[in-house]
Amino acid sequence: EDDEFDKALAEFKEESKEIETKRPCLEINEKALDYNKELAKYFKGSKLTTKDYNVKEGRNNRERGMIKHMKNDRNARNFKTYRLVYADTAHMFNPERFSCEMIGHTTQKMKVYALEPTKRYKELQEAFDNLRNTGDPDHLAEFARANPFHVDAMFSIAELLRLQGDYKQVNQLLENIIFMYEDSFGYEVNIFEHDDVMISYDANEYSRTLFAALNRFMDVLGKKGCYKSAFEYNKVLIKLNPYHDPAGGLLSYDYNAISSQSYDTLLDFPHRFGKQYYKSDEFSLIHMPNFSYSCALAKFLKLVQNEDLGISQYAGVTEEDFKQAGFDDALMKPLNFVRLVEVVAHLSE
Repeated sequence: EDDEFDKALAEFKEESKEIETKRPCLEINEKALDYNKELAKYFKGSKLTTKDYNVKEGRNNRERGMIKHMKNDRNARNFKTYRLVYADTAHMFNPERFSCEMIGHTTQKMKVYALEPTKRYKELQEAFDNLRNTGDPDHLAEFARANPFHVDAMFSIAELLRLQGDYKQVNQLLENIIFMYEDSFGYEVNIFEHDDVMISYDANEYSRTLFAALNRFMDVLGKKGCYKSAFEYNKVLIKLNPYHDPAGGLLSYDYNAISSQSYDTLLDFPHRFGKQYYKSDEFSLIHMPNFSYSCALAKFLKLVQNEDLGISQYAGVTEEDFKQAGFDDALMKPLNFVRLVEVVAHLSE
């Protein structure tokens, strides 16, 4: 009976591994996206932004109508759910919101979408570009007050406030920007449930602020100690455009994974990313310097996270392991090998 139980347990573990490998490498944990909930674990009652209105008072007419309709309509599941911003305050809907249109497919058969502006928003964008070229922050502030739904204006003001150290206002503006973009996504652009859609960065200039805002917001969350939320937003940033990665999400993935103690996810990611998006092991990210070093660090941290060991004990890692790791790394990166030779030559003199 014991043998049968062990055999069944082994089969279950193998099946679990197979299921895990089939899951998308950028699968987003929606619960971990709630940064206010994570922040409240460390600082009771704290929230990322300053405003704290009552939910009912904070909702605008469109939101009230939408909620009322959802309660009375059997087909309420067809209404959009906003998943990228978590706040009690109501966020302003963009009266000139973008339309999300499919413009083609990648060679890997992913659907590519572009954000197209309305005629009025396009005219406002031209006016904003002229103001931005003047370099006068007062003109930008006046334009943002007159057009509070213009995402580029909000982002420019957020950058100015960030330099002044007014981070609460920066967080509020970034939340608004991300919300307006998510509101522009069509139902078919659902990165939480689909892995075959992406947003073009180069089709026009109107999607670029989305990537910049997500990058800044992810950085804010990490500095606030919301490591799990920052890691999930990092996945969102990559998933929106995994082939070009215009905002450098792959360069921060390993840092956020280690900060959130997602060691197993980090160790699996480099190979699974190549298999999923390029259908080949040749495109493994393990040869990127940040992943080669961070994966080694993740292995060590995973090894010692439940051990009360001093740094000198290294949890059983021998001197030979370090020598082998250094030799392998030198082979993968010739410049490191050249430097190593120079150091050895200098020491032998």
